[in-house]
Amino acid sequence: MSPAPAPLRAHYWCNADTSEPVSLAVGGGAAVAFNRPAPGSRRTNQDSAGAVAIGGDSALLAVADGAGGLPKGDRASRAAIHALFRAVREAERSDVARREGILTGFDRANGAVRRLGGAASTLVAVSVVGRTARTYHVGDSTALIVTSRGVVRLQTIDHSPAGYAVEAGEIDASEAMHHDARHVLLNSLGSSTMRIEVSSRVKLGRRDTVVLASDGLFDNLTVDEVADVARRRSLEAVVASLASRARERMLAAGDGEPSKIDDLALIAYRRT
Repeated sequence: MSPAPAPLRAHYWCNADTSEPVSLAVGGGAAVAFNRPAPGSRRTNQDSAGAVAIGGDSALLAVADGAGGLPKGDRASRAAIHALFRAVREAERSDVARREGILTGFDRANGAVRRLGGAASTLVAVSVVGRTARTYHVGDSTALIVTSRGVVRLQTIDHSPAGYAVEAGEIDASEAMHHDARHVLLNSLGSSTMRIEVSSRVKLGRRDTVVLASDGLFDNLTVDEVADVARRRSLEAVVASLASRARERMLAAGDGEPSKIDDLALIAYRRT
């Protein structure tokens, strides 16, 4: 009889208020997480995040952003993260292919949000297996893979009119940040027509940084700004700087700079 698999250790930051970034070793690498409500907000943080170690060299990282304009956004993001991780745990115990377990997790997350009635959430996840990574996402929470030179190796496409317009070359990224329909979601958890976008596998370089975040980051900092911070600092300093810069931009943007007060969930990961 083969030995039982080791339990999957999960870490959650659901609807949290972390005053400082939280560091942990996970899946053959290091992750740093941050999750905080919008400045001055009196409502519950709508964002959730999580990381789970799978074996010695694999990890699953995820961020969800409950739709603030709809009811139960905080519960929607929390339900999405928990449903995803439960499905991955079950898949590992039953020897189901990891990719199939993640897709099942997204499907269950959609069902969990639909059962809340009228709620919606985004969900982005990055599966790291050894020296490769693959993204899965629904909505406009974003995942990046950035090289040590600040080159964006991979970026997910926002499921919004602005996101698709950028991908089609109709507008550039700076125009998209001020687009009237930037926050209109064309795909989300909680919908009967939800669809999951999956990337091909990407080989991780020695100092590549994986960044996942809700739109609280990418509505306030450009992808180039995020990549510039991610390329050259310790992981703790990367997350602290991104969180600080986003908060500053939320509160006082300069001329022409993007600015949107919002909750912010953020995870950065590097292989060690």
